[in-house]
Amino acid sequence: MKLWYFSSVLPSESTTFRALTARLAVQYGGSFQITLFVPACVNAPCECNGCTVHLFETQTDAMLHNALGAEFALSYEMHLAARKAAEDCGMPDVILFSLKNAAPYYTLLYRYLDSAFWANCPIFIEEEPTMTDDGLPFYLLPHWWIEQQKTFCRMAASGIIGAAPDACPPRRLSEAVCAAQDKPFQPSEFPFLTVRPQSPISATDSIPGMLTVIVPYYNLGKTLPQTLKSAFAIDYPSYEVLLIDDGSSDADSIAVLREMETYYPYLRIVRQENHGLSYVRNLGSRLARGEYITFLDADDMVAPDFYRRAIALLEQYKNAAYVSCWFRLFGDAEGYKAYFPSCLPALLLDNMQGPGCVCRRSVFLAYGQNCTDMHKGLEDHEFWINMAEHGYFGLNIPEPLFLYRLSGSSMSAAFSRDPSHYRQTTLFQVLEEKHTALYQEYSTEVYNLLMANGPSYLWPGPASPHAVIGYIEYPPEFWMKEIELARTDAANYANSCSYRLGQFLLHPLRFFKNNSK
Repeated sequence: MKLWYFSSVLPSESTTFRALTARLAVQYGGSFQITLFVPACVNAPCECNGCTVHLFETQTDAMLHNALGAEFALSYEMHLAARKAAEDCGMPDVILFSLKNAAPYYTLLYRYLDSAFWANCPIFIEEEPTMTDDGLPFYLLPHWWIEQQKTFCRMAASGIIGAAPDACPPRRLSEAVCAAQDKPFQPSEFPFLTVRPQSPISATDSIPGMLTVIVPYYNLGKTLPQTLKSAFAIDYPSYEVLLIDDGSSDADSIAVLREMETYYPYLRIVRQENHGLSYVRNLGSRLARGEYITFLDADDMVAPDFYRRAIALLEQYKNAAYVSCWFRLFGDAEGYKAYFPSCLPALLLDNMQGPGCVCRRSVFLAYGQNCTDMHKGLEDHEFWINMAEHGYFGLNIPEPLFLYRLSGSSMSAAFSRDPSHYRQTTLFQVLEEKHTALYQEYSTEVYNLLMANGPSYLWPGPASPHAVIGYIEYPPEFWMKEIELARTDAANYANSCSYRLGQFLLHPLRFFKNNSK
């Protein structure tokens, strides 16, 4: 039988490499032909102690590596290497990962995202009963996040190999492999890290299997043609595109919308007075005819296959409420936003999903309605928390299938330009007030995460090292802006009717007061 082994510890020294291959040969060499997968950057021989060494090349660019963080970038490279080797050389009888960090995460995640491909290949993890203390505070990122995903790996793997009482001893791995191969992998539930009782939802009059792509539109005539071209190019057969014009006032944007209405005869358009993004999303979810809904802002784009793949996962995993993906950032800046499946308490501190998820309409109508009083931001973060509080979580396709435009005039850009972080701190307070019981339930973890890593709005993401925390030093531009705002407020007050009326009423009193002296 063929065994592929992925080590999370890179053998940088020849003695370490020889020790690793010698251990593998002793423990598994009697039953398996062993191939050890090692990054090409490692200086390793083609064969050592009877183990074949397979060097795999890096396939991700530097921007994606930075978005993932070093540990999860290595895990993603291992997944790509396993996939390519299986396609080129055939599937092995078993894949074995060391669980000293997050190495097996993406391969095990894809075991659920593409279960048909991995159906006949069991994936085991190798774990010691007690792991060596690395000296890091438990809640320090990304250390804490790696530990969370190691828990996912234990749930998602075919089994655990090791000396622990509940683990399979290495000498019996061949028996465990044969037993796993007799039961093809056909999962019907996704192993979410957080499981809560699901609150009831009401039946809807949706068309089964249909997707409604909801496009909020307000004065974005320059980018709307690209967005609609993307929406009508998807490869999912049953869908509609519903555009809601939120009272556009720009003449060019109004003209572009009329052109698009003629060019796309199947485009549904609803026009209304301006009410804001949250109102538009809620209205779109009520007017949608599809069983599934998604939001595509009028300056973003989507890969043709994302919606089809997302709906296939929702059909397979009935315990999933929505499916997201990574973002490819473009426009004023380029890069990636790498998301993970939502879990608590991380979701309470960091928005773990983007707005372009595919969601079950029934769940969104019940627990995903946007709060219209959060018009300054975090309205999407709030409804993900609300869904989680009622037991509804989603999974993530770790590929950049959504193109998110970065613009200096966007709401997120306004967040980043605020050095005082006033909007973030204020809005996070609103999140806590709306979900007080949930924050109290996870108060210990939230407290420890904030103490270890500082304010969560400074985090680059749970998989990346935390920011250096000191004190916030405002630049001179900030204080000049504050002075300018204070002067503007004073001028506006001096010109107000109430101020003028007060001056008029007090004028006789001041006259008598001055003459009496």
